[in-house]
Amino acid sequence: MHRRQFLTTAAGAVGAFGYQGRRAPNVIFILADDLGWGDLGCYGHRDIKTPNLDRLASQGSLFTQFYVSNPVCSPSRTGFTTGHFPARHKVHGHFATPEINEARGMPNWLDPTVVTIPRILKQAGYATAHFGKWHLGNGKQAPGPEAYGFDDHRTVNSNGPTWDEPDSSFRARSSELIIDEGSG
Repeated sequence: MHRRQFLTTAAGAVGAFGYQGRRAPNVIFILADDLGWGDLGCYGHRDIKTPNLDRLASQGSLFTQFYVSNPVCSPSRTGFTTGHFPARHKVHGHFATPEINEARGMPNWLDPTVVTIPRILKQAGYATAHFGKWHLGNGKQAPGPEAYGFDDHRTVNSNGPTWDEPDSSFRARSSELIIDEGSG
């Protein structure tokens, strides 16, 4: 199936993979900023121990041809949320203050009317959630993750529910807090 087919047909998102009448698979997308493809045991790293991620990979699909569309948070998140190159949405760097965004020719957040993969999955019957760093826009007027197709979310760098931890405590415990929220 081509990316465009997947993105344009909500029913096809599940049906084209042959799941009619059967339970469609769970889809879990984990993004770890600054993690290289060879940094996990399931991809062959000999020294770093990642048994839980290795087990998850062994029970699902392990992708070997994945590239982020940008090394910076907001454009890379724009890319995997929309399936588009981030430049299509004028997202060239991380979302910052309105003044900085304007100087860089960027919007203040990702357009909430754009087609998103979470919205397509939701239309195909999936429950969708996002836990962790958002960074697709925040501020008084910015839409929250629900505007992009997420049923449930708890995020940082967004408008919406977050953790009631002082910033230094959250950063120190962020992996634990995000995993707990996502598995609860």
